[in-house]
Amino acid sequence: MRSEKASEDDIYGIYHEENTELKIVDYEIEVLTTEYFVDLAKVHFIEVPRWDDEKAWIDSSLDPYRKVLSNQAISNLREKIMGYRKMRNEQLVPIITSLTGLIGAVIGVVALFISR
Repeated sequence: MRSEKASEDDIYGIYHEENTELKIVDYEIEVLTTEYFVDLAKVHFIEVPRWDDEKAWIDSSLDPYRKVLSNQAISNLREKIMGYRKMRNEQLVPIITSLTGLIGAVIGVVALFISR
């Protein structure tokens, strides 16, 4: 048996359904990305853009009553968060290096006493 060809209405319906699903996925990505970066900024005490800043907060693609961060605002927050993490890591490196040296010295002294 040969399958029947899909009508134009069926093809349009499938296309419309897929397009709607993609819009929903894009909306969810916008919302989750905004929540992630706002939460991360709050944890690190980094200033979040003011709510009335129209360049930072834009209407979401599906819900006109929901605001999401613009790409530029996300980039700015990401840059500030990465700067904070870099600063924190730069503070930890000397401490870790010192502790490693101290542990090595203690092991050397213990080995010296055990060998005698």
